[in-house]
Amino acid sequence: MRLLDSEAILPSIALATAFWASGHENWRLAIALSGLVSLIFGILFYINVRDTPKDREYVRPARDGALELTSRNSFWAFILTNIPIFGAMGLIVWRLQLVKFLKPSSMYALWVFLLILFAFAIYQSFRVNYEVIVGEKTYPVKDRYQIGQIFLLELAYAVSFGSELAVVSMLPEFFEHTYNLSHTASGLVAATFPLMNIFARTCWWFDF
Repeated sequence: MRLLDSEAILPSIALATAFWASGHENWRLAIALSGLVSLIFGILFYINVRDTPKDREYVRPARDGALELTSRNSFWAFILTNIPIFGAMGLIVWRLQLVKFLKPSSMYALWVFLLILFAFAIYQSFRVNYEVIVGEKTYPVKDRYQIGQIFLLELAYAVSFGSELAVVSMLPEFFEHTYNLSHTASGLVAATFPLMNIFARTCWWFDF
């Protein structure tokens, strides 16, 4: 929905409101209306949606701030999963310095900030899972989950929404430079890709 909102709904609203104002004004209106709809939806969601089924009572975790793990090995494996994330952010910072968007001093400062953030994430995970890590708390086998389940969820996210996000972020530039389209035309053409997902996601059961 986030992609659909930015790549399809926003251009549609901006185009529909073009008769009110031109240039940046109708885009500001499109973003404002989109934010208003999201706000209303969030309020309705909070009021009407339950955290658990009616026959279950929600039990708040004793500690919050990190994912609760069920074994000591899962803690170390979970830390390893964070390395590619922070490494990718560090790579993005380096690329921004290459194109002269950041100064070298800013790049090093951001790298230090990412290291501090990574250390803080490790600390939070250690704090939440302290009893499990030191062996003071042991989950029954039936209540444990394998850290591999988390890896599969991350992989599913990367190959589905993550790849779609990469595609729609590059499509406007591709159409603009390959077919010599204007900024507006390339954006509208690229918006058809996430718009198509409305039908692809809701009609997955239909046998074409």
